Amino acid sequence: MASYLLETGAGLKQDEFELPLKKKDIATYLGTTPETISRKLSSLAKDELIEKKSNTLIKILDADGLAMVE
Repeated sequence: MASYLLETGAGLKQDEFELPLKKKDIATYLGTTPETISRKLSSLAKDELIEKKSNTLIKILDADGLAMVE
């Protein structure tokens, strides 16, 4: 999920962006479940690596820290 967010931000050349896909589609793309996507986003926000501005609006706060997440 962290790599996906970094790649999406880099592709859009923005640190703040709307997720281009629904969580269900991101889950399919990453080979996981929508629930796992939601939990991972919440965990990344709790760790202050990202900020969830809404259900689909994400702001990357710490790209270097996010890059270290497995």
